[in-house]
Amino acid sequence: MTDITSARDRIDDRTVTLLAFGVVTAIFAVGISVQTVYVLGLQPSWQEGSTPVAETLNLAVRLGANFAAVGLGLLGIALLDPQERRVAGRLATGAVIAVGAAALRGALQLGLGIYGPSQISEVTAEIVTASIAVAISLAIALALTDARRRLRTEERAYAEQTVRAAAALEALQGVELRVRREVADGLHGPVQLRCIVLGARLDGAN
Repeated sequence: MTDITSARDRIDDRTVTLLAFGVVTAIFAVGISVQTVYVLGLQPSWQEGSTPVAETLNLAVRLGANFAAVGLGLLGIALLDPQERRVAGRLATGAVIAVGAAALRGALQLGLGIYGPSQISEVTAEIVTASIAVAISLAIALALTDARRRLRTEERAYAEQTVRAAAALEALQGVELRVRREVADGLHGPVQLRCIVLGARLDGAN
């Protein structure tokens, strides 16, 4: 495999990981935000009442904090390349990415007034659950990347086998043609010699 192919493969693997992680975490981010605002009805410290405007602003603030965490997770994947590491490296980089993204989300929730300074236990719980969600998203993304890598390897192996089979068939056809020529020369040679001898005898008899 050439260096160019290897570089393209690494770029492809990273792209798949980033896309899969981004999609899964974005679904988590939207789902959690909508559930928190419209199902559980949780309000930030600055919100009074449940008016549509207040709920919309609450949702926007929560989405902002969640998507900031998603962005940090994507940046962590781009910088740390967990898809290029073995199991131990993946676990370590995955933990860094998950905890970092969740910690940013928790800090933003405090800074944006979603939780007050007295609600540290709630923020800690949010950081733990967000870390788990990010870790699951990254695990899904890496599993998809590995599956795509295996498929790519199998496709290349099949292509190489096809090329080898075609080359072997061509070589076999060349050998068959050579053998046919040798057999034809072996058969035609004595016949021609006999014809020449017979012609000479006839000429001598005349």
